[in-house]
Amino acid sequence: MRDQTIYAHRSTRSTRSAQSSSSFVGSVLTDRLSDSQAIATIVVVIVGAFYSVSHVPLRLGSYHFTLRRLLWELVVALIPALVLQVIDRFLNPLSNITPMTLTLPHAAKSDALARILGMDKPGGIMATVSQARRRLSSVSSPFAPEKCKPPGLGNWDNSCYQNSVLQGLSSLTPLPEYLAGPEDAPDMPESSTTHSLLTLIADLNSSTNNGRTLWTPAILKSMSSRIQQDAQEYFSKLLDEIDKELLRAVGGAYKPQGLETKNQHDTEINDRAKVKAKVIDGAEIGAATSFRNPLEGLVAQRVSCVQCGYSEGLSMIPFICLTLNLGTDPAPCDLFQRLDAYTNVESIEGVHCGKCTLLKNKQIMLDLIGRFRASGVPEDKLSEHVKRLEEVETALAEDDFEDKTLRDKCNITAQNKVSSTKTKQMVIARPPRSLVVHINRSVFDERTFMLMKNPAPVRFPVDLDIGPWCLGSAPGSGSSSESGPSEEDVEHWITKADASMAAGESVTAKVTGPIYELRAVVTHQGRHDNGHYVCYRKHSGINKLQAFEQSRAADMDPGNQDIELETLSKDQFFSQDHWWRLSDETVTKCSEDDVLAQGGAFMLFYDCVDEVPVRTANLDEGDAEAEKSEEYDVVSERADSAMVLDSSEDWEVSGRVEKDEERVSEE
Repeated sequence: MRDQTIYAHRSTRSTRSAQSSSSFVGSVLTDRLSDSQAIATIVVVIVGAFYSVSHVPLRLGSYHFTLRRLLWELVVALIPALVLQVIDRFLNPLSNITPMTLTLPHAAKSDALARILGMDKPGGIMATVSQARRRLSSVSSPFAPEKCKPPGLGNWDNSCYQNSVLQGLSSLTPLPEYLAGPEDAPDMPESSTTHSLLTLIADLNSSTNNGRTLWTPAILKSMSSRIQQDAQEYFSKLLDEIDKELLRAVGGAYKPQGLETKNQHDTEINDRAKVKAKVIDGAEIGAATSFRNPLEGLVAQRVSCVQCGYSEGLSMIPFICLTLNLGTDPAPCDLFQRLDAYTNVESIEGVHCGKCTLLKNKQIMLDLIGRFRASGVPEDKLSEHVKRLEEVETALAEDDFEDKTLRDKCNITAQNKVSSTKTKQMVIARPPRSLVVHINRSVFDERTFMLMKNPAPVRFPVDLDIGPWCLGSAPGSGSSSESGPSEEDVEHWITKADASMAAGESVTAKVTGPIYELRAVVTHQGRHDNGHYVCYRKHSGINKLQAFEQSRAADMDPGNQDIELETLSKDQFFSQDHWWRLSDETVTKCSEDDVLAQGGAFMLFYDCVDEVPVRTANLDEGDAEAEKSEEYDVVSERADSAMVLDSSEDWEVSGRVEKDEERVSEE
């Protein structure tokens, strides 16, 4: 015990000695580096060494390592942690910095050096040095081509997947208005993801930053960039965080309403929805409808039984990115074929069907009771069977096919359930104002049991008519009975299990539109586990956010006649756009043909230029006769009112479609 006490005393004394030595070294080094000239000298040396090779790429096969990345790691490893802490504290005195120590993790040293160089925010020392270099290099040249180039985004931490997505988002016109939030909502804090993205988009679209290299704010680097990441994953995580922040900012008053219309008063809630409902009056719903993520749309999903024809209706599923799978076929394809595959009617075998189960049990009970009566069994002994038959018929009449009903009321066990083939189809129910398409190239390799990339070239158009893949575009979905409402009054949707709700590319659609225009393309070069992302986008040199804020200010101040709202003209705005290739900070001009020739498309960014769908000409007589002979059910849409879930973080959109005419059950 005495030896342990002596050892503990010595250990404590040695620890105090080490802390005293560290404190002494830190104080001496702090005194030496407190001189502003010493600080400036060290910073200039670091910046000069890093920038001298920051634009000299060294491609090693398909791995796309760069010399500047290797130099960065070397500089971080060589600079003492205490030196970085002293300089960081000198340049950022108001930041929350931990007490100085002789050792720091490599990641912490890297973050400190990034703050010193101003890489955690747009501008900074690196941007200043880069701007000075361009000014000096342009003195002897009568031309300044950099002035027309959109700003690039610096990449010092393998963040090309982030840069490409941010450039793509900055090309979408409606997004800044959504990020700014409602006019009566409080301003977002500067430390929020929403405010940082709004500011970065304004900087990327401002002509004053043309030719410069900007740096992504630290708050937008929410995913680790130490290893190769997926651009679509970063996109989804970024938009999800923004939606949550804006939802909290407006106090939870806004909930996406599905297929809602302004000033609607339908507050009926689905009886089977196991959620708590909060009813919002018509005025609030009208205001909420105008405040919606422009990237958010709705997909309608229909599941129908092939045997009995039962369908629960349409389930409305929100999306901010339409994912189209390539599969394993390496042959070239186009976007229309992928949309056809997405909206194709899919068969699913071996699925339990509640209605088929009840119909089978009903027939069994009828046959059993008939045989008992024929053999002279008294009615009092058949009462239990008759009661069970009545429960089955009641469930069929009420379309109540829940497991609890089958088990408790109808006494049907799991072994007696009937399996059948069902079909599932997903079509676009509400197209978004800005459509983002994700070409999913990941496939499972059965030989290696690993994910691999399908490099199949995918062709895509500049102008996209999404109408043929929308709900109600299929022939036969607009007919009505002679005694029923007119076609203009009621929208009819096909619910037959093997019939498509969308026309697709091969069938003449009933409607055209909405029409979208391509604004940006993100491509991927390399293999599945590594590679490089490049963004192709249109850039006009007009600050979209500034134009929006000017128009907003003009609306609030009718007497202001100095603001030229003509800058918001769509024709003038898009006529000045040019295509640019942005590989991080390397920006080059390209043609539209160059963009369309990029077969390795990974994400496509479209803006809606014509939101109103237009009916096409009537089909010929042959098609009309074929439509009359086709059996289908008529359903109409009725949107649910707003629903607030128990969790304050998660929300869902629930739409409900009920039948106007009930199917007649056949035994």
